[in-house]
Amino acid sequence: MTYAKNLLFTTDEIGLASLKNINFPTRVFPLEQLETETFNFAKQIAKYQKEFSFFTKTMLTIMNKAYIKSCLDLEDECGKVAYDPKKFTIKELDDFIKGLHEKYP
Repeated sequence: MTYAKNLLFTTDEIGLASLKNINFPTRVFPLEQLETETFNFAKQIAKYQKEFSFFTKTMLTIMNKAYIKSCLDLEDECGKVAYDPKKFTIKELDDFIKGLHEKYP
């Protein structure tokens, strides 16, 4: 989380080596190897019970959609305040932020 915040606040560009150091990509291949490596990965997954794979994929998809929607809702709320022509007091901003922490635990 600290690394992600640093990137968001500084907008520093990072390279593939840096992403690998934080375990960001699971696999990286040259484009010409992508299809072969994707099939190899699918074969590896297919070794497990089909039902388990289906349930895992479904759960991750549902969780991801809910998380993304929550993030977009949070972004909308913050954007409305950030671009509001009204100047907020520190107390008002503090209360707003406290409310965000309660709404988005």
